Order: sequence, then structure tokens, then C-alpha cells
Amino acid sequence: MHIEPAEVMALSRAIRGIYDASAVPAFHTRVMRAVTEIAPADIVSFNEIDPRCGSLVYFDEPFGACSFDPDAQAIFLSCVHEHPLARRRDPDASPTVAKVSDYLTQRAFQKLRLYGEFYRPLRVEYQMALELPVGMGRFVAVALNRSSQDFSEVDRFLLEALAPHVLAARAEERSREATQPATDDELGESWERAGLTRRESDVTLWLTRGKSNLAIATILGISARTVQKHLEHVFAKLGVESRTAAVRAAAELAKRPRQT
Repeated sequence: MHIEPAEVMALSRAIRGIYDASAVPAFHTRVMRAVTEIAPADIVSFNEIDPRCGSLVYFDEPFGACSFDPDAQAIFLSCVHEHPLARRRDPDASPTVAKVSDYLTQRAFQKLRLYGEFYRPLRVEYQMALELPVGMGRFVAVALNRSSQDFSEVDRFLLEALAPHVLAARAEERSREATQPATDDELGESWERAGLTRRESDVTLWLTRGKSNLAIATILGISARTVQKHLEHVFAKLGVESRTAAVRAAAELAKRPRQT
């Protein structure tokens, strides 16, 4: 395998970009731009997945590319068991780079429901993914997608070389976040990812600040009865039975990695 000087330079730029939070604050954006620096793609997505609860937080470039249908995410999750890279995943393994074509012929890939209902509308024929275990059974998958021409072994080699830098930069990001209190919006995002609605998250925010139902109702401009109904839903979704337990559960959810 021959690596061109231009490809080495592209890798160097990608590594610098991964760490440069001052230029691009959002970690997921830095990662997506870095991988396309070394392996150009039509669509790239940054996906943080927790298989235990079936949750998926994703970002894509171009923005909105993977939202071809209002139910696109649900479609993907309903078919993901067919994905050859998902089937081989070990959440505790080392970072890996693999292509769909490592496991399936193009014809076999096109026979999948996953292809017909999700990838075909996106005009995705080839995919290469960098998978990174991030602890507690969760992993990050950075997927590069093309409509023509499969990814090369040079693309794979360069992405493998980038992988440890993605993990190191993510650790730096988490370290910075640990020293900064979460904003109200970030707390809301944490709770909404856990299944709370926007209004339930609003109620939970004021609950964690010690407000009574009447005070929450006044702040949000709703009735105390409505606040109580929202709290009942919050308790059920968090699996708790009291205000104190709900506050504790909400705090634990807020400690989980935020979208970056």
C-alpha cells in the first residue's frame, strides 16, 4: 500500500482539527470534518449509541441529510439488526474501522430491508465506519457514506491512524465539561434523551431547584394540576415514586455525556 505525501498532509490537518476546540467548539463537527479530510464522503454521520436502551443521538453533514423522512431514525433503529457492522460490534473492543463490503457483496447489501428503507433513499451504496467504545457499553460510530466508488484500503489506514486522536480529543472534551456546570439547555437535552418531553423537562428543572408545584405553575404559566400531571409522567419515566428520588434520578441523567 502506497501513501501519497498529500494524504499524509491531510491526516496531519485532520489530527490538528480534532483538537482545535477554539476554532470549532462542537466535538462532533470537528470529528466529521476530520474524517472527510482524509476520506471524502457524500454524507458523514456522528452517532452515539447505547444498545442497552436502544438510544441513538446523531449528527450529520450535510445537516439534515439523514432526515429524509420524519421517521428516518425509527426506520434505521428498526432495521439496524441487519447492519453487518452492527452485528459484529463488541462495545468493549478496541477502535475498529470496517466497510460494509468487508461482509456483504453489493447485491447482498441491496437486498436488505435496511438498504431499501433507509440507505436507498439516501443514495448510499458504500459505507465505511469508525467505531469507538466510550465506556458503559456505549460506543460512537462515525459513518462515511458514498453513492459511488467504495472506500479504499488507504482510506481505512488513514482512518485507523486518526482513531486514537478522536478518543484522546473526546477525553479532553469530557474533562473540560466536568469543570463546567451544565446549562439549562444541556440539562433539558439530557432529560429529553431519556424520554421526557420538553414540558416535562421544564417541570423537572424547577423541581430540582426545590420549587413547589404552585411555584412551578407560576413560573411556567400553567396550572398546579397540570404540573402534578407532568410530575406523574416524569416519575413513571424515571422509575421513581417521590420528588426526592426524581431529583436524584434527574441529577444522575445530567451526569451522562452531553451532546458535543
